[in-house]
Amino acid sequence: MPRKKSRTQPTAKGVSIRPPRRRSERLPITTHQRAVNSTARRIEKEKIDQAVSAWFAATIAKADELAERFGKKRRHFLDLFFHGGARMVMKRRVVNSWNAWTSLKAKELNADTVIGKALNLQEIHQERGEYDALTVAEKKKMVDRYINSVDTLPWQTVRVNARSQALDMLNVVWNMELLLKGLKTRVGAEGFFRIVRSSTSFHADPQWFFSSPEFANYMPIAMRGHWDSTQIGARLEAFALAGSNITGLLNSSKKKADYLKGRIADKMRENLVSITGNQKATMSYANFTQDIVMRYGIDLEGWTHPTFANPSQLSTSLPPLQQLHDALQNGTCKFYKLTVAEREQREKEFNEKVKNGDAEIRPRKMRKDAGTKWGSRKRKRADDDEVDSSDEAGNRRKRRAEIDGDEPESPNRNSKGARGGRRKRGRVTSAANVPEGEDASE
Repeated sequence: MPRKKSRTQPTAKGVSIRPPRRRSERLPITTHQRAVNSTARRIEKEKIDQAVSAWFAATIAKADELAERFGKKRRHFLDLFFHGGARMVMKRRVVNSWNAWTSLKAKELNADTVIGKALNLQEIHQERGEYDALTVAEKKKMVDRYINSVDTLPWQTVRVNARSQALDMLNVVWNMELLLKGLKTRVGAEGFFRIVRSSTSFHADPQWFFSSPEFANYMPIAMRGHWDSTQIGARLEAFALAGSNITGLLNSSKKKADYLKGRIADKMRENLVSITGNQKATMSYANFTQDIVMRYGIDLEGWTHPTFANPSQLSTSLPPLQQLHDALQNGTCKFYKLTVAEREQREKEFNEKVKNGDAEIRPRKMRKDAGTKWGSRKRKRADDDEVDSSDEAGNRRKRRAEIDGDEPESPNRNSKGARGGRRKRGRVTSAANVPEGEDASE
């Protein structure tokens, strides 16, 4: 009887390798079957959510029962019950020395290999004798080297297709929701977030999340009715797709120049406050040597604009403004501290320029009302009392005249009475009422 052939294949070093199994080709499913499967998954997910909700309600009730029994707060037992995504933010990575050796060996052997010709794990594992010869100390050192290489990998990993990018984004959203829900359960924190795509290589709807429905209902009230989640999400997505460049949204070079000038001024003041530690420090461009260099012992380097002046006084030409803005952002334009010798030398040079008339010490501008004496509140109150007393005296004269039958005198009145008549004590007689042949004065 012929002997069966072994399924393993011998290698040059006598190590047998089992060939990989071939996966059976699956027949494509129809649209109806895909819809049935989707419906079944949705129903199953709803059942799971209902079961989890019932379990959560029972857990809250149990926490209340234990809190009442042991005289503690509900939060104490909820902290004992839940992890709520805490493990996701804690580093609990234990690296196996064999896996570390395999990863580093694969990088070493496949460093200069053409794509498609790289060695697989089965071929790399043939070098196990090299791993077995390592000492414990060497294995530990190798694990540390592997961890350092992993920690230095860039975060911006490249995804191969649009589907994987969309799934990656949704997975991160799900994890963030889990973290915020767990944080709310553990410590009682509320929050919300908004995630939009910034690349046109895949499609994913903007994602909103509020830790509580009341939070979402409060935002329109807080913004006085100017809050529309759909509109805000669409605008944020459009802004992100445009490269998150605010100047690209401005429709004129004048607006772009004004925006850059404002950003330059804010960044200069931010850097000045940072290096001096004085939150009230203000930038002075006209008296830079006197107010900045000599006062704080610092100087500026990397100013790229041809003119050193207040950003509001610079020209509206965009290229030099953009260059200065970029220099401030990347740190090439910055303040630096002077040594004691450098500070004394700068002060000596400035005093010599002042003595020779090449520079001047500009005093602070004087207020327009400087030297004006302002009366105290007590003096003003006394003046008000005098006015009030004069008004009372006038009212007394008016009442006395009414009692005596006299008409109170008016400063705007003529010597003659109203309507052309003459004024007499007690009454005003009109010339039209005097009989003919008689004197109106009688």
